[in-house]
Amino acid sequence: MNTLEQNINDLVLWIKTTATATQGFVTEQTPLYIKEFLSWYFWEAMFYATCCVTLLCITLSTAVWALKKYSKIRPKELERGEKYGGDSENYQSIIAVALVASAGLLIPISINAHNALKVKVAPRVVLVEEIAKKLK
Repeated sequence: MNTLEQNINDLVLWIKTTATATQGFVTEQTPLYIKEFLSWYFWEAMFYATCCVTLLCITLSTAVWALKKYSKIRPKELERGEKYGGDSENYQSIIAVALVASAGLLIPISINAHNALKVKVAPRVVLVEEIAKKLK
């Protein structure tokens, strides 16, 4: 029994020593971890916002291009007496789709811009929200 008690005491001592050493490591690393987490959260939001802004520029450029083409074709169709149809209808569709896509991109842009701003203005709020998510 003496050997068993000795092994248990050694194990308890090892657990206490390890816990003390680990606590020091965690205490030292926590500020760095929080800093890196907030930095990552900010740049991830900026990346997504930038991607969406790029897509917004592409869709708006497509709408402007189609509008220019439409404005050149439509008067010619009206001169010929065409009421509906022709190439102008295709450009109208392109304009409509591009504008709807542009409007849809405003949502992720605003959400990600909000998240990036929240990190800079209220980093503790971000930490509390993330911890609350993890605990659910």
